[in-house]
Amino acid sequence: MDDQPLARDDRAKSLGEMSPVVDELIQRDLDEVYLLIDHLSGRSDRSIRMAELDDSAEAGKKVNLIDAVCRIRWPLVGDQAHASEQAATLFKARDQLNELAAPATGLTIAYTLLYIPGRRGKSELARRAYPNLVQPAKQFRRWIRWLLRVMLIGLVLTSLLSWDVAYGRLVLLRIEQLDTQRAEIATAFDAVEGMGAAVGHATPAHGAPSEAWQEDEPGLAARCDADRKAHPEIPRAEAAARLDRACAAADALATKRMAADQALDEWTSYWLWLPHIAAWMEGGAPTETAERKEQWSANLLAVLGNYVLPMMYGFLGGRP
Repeated sequence: MDDQPLARDDRAKSLGEMSPVVDELIQRDLDEVYLLIDHLSGRSDRSIRMAELDDSAEAGKKVNLIDAVCRIRWPLVGDQAHASEQAATLFKARDQLNELAAPATGLTIAYTLLYIPGRRGKSELARRAYPNLVQPAKQFRRWIRWLLRVMLIGLVLTSLLSWDVAYGRLVLLRIEQLDTQRAEIATAFDAVEGMGAAVGHATPAHGAPSEAWQEDEPGLAARCDADRKAHPEIPRAEAAARLDRACAAADALATKRMAADQALDEWTSYWLWLPHIAAWMEGGAPTETAERKEQWSANLLAVLGNYVLPMMYGFLGGRP
């Protein structure tokens, strides 16, 4: 009977004389256990108030987990009795709490607390429990901040590019509408010239109506002046009013087309470095013609709208 207390005292003494490394390990486990208890007590789907452990001091006896953990005092102060029982209780509690907290673990809980800014309270327990996670968590927090900045810059650039693509589409659509209107005006001139031929006057060769779209705005103005001079005796009720409307539309078309070309020049001015780079690599200067500018703008708009913008939206996690 006297050998059992003596053996227990020997275990307590040997435990109390353990190296500082072991003491630090047990202290970290204690801090982790407190983190697990705090995590589980804050969950509505888990309850640990009735959780029990096997009593390390008396076989077959159960003790409340929270009560047993709260009685643990570490590191040892002086000749503290029952040190081995406290260490055993701590390891049992840690194992059971990790099982109850799954899929979370003390490691994930500590890393989450270390990621959140702050140096007091729960985060201090996490620092003591997992000191090796302090620097990775700090680096990850710094990386997240940079990622947020990059995402914000990407959002601004994507918004600007979306606006630029939408504006370019509107400009090209406006030019297409003016081209259609030009063809209609040229067809109207053809009709007037046909009426002049019907009363015995020669009709200037301006091409068939199907080729009327090839004429430019100055060409329509020239046709207007030519038709006024070539058919002075055409009955006003039949053709003069139509000719006046066609001439007025041609003048308005020239003004509108000038404004549309200026808008296209403004839009392409943001991307002129692309053809300039290609021309510089070829050793020449880019050809500046209206047809080439429109074609190049349409190709650029297709690339930006069909390829670049979807990639930028994908980087932001959205859909175009």
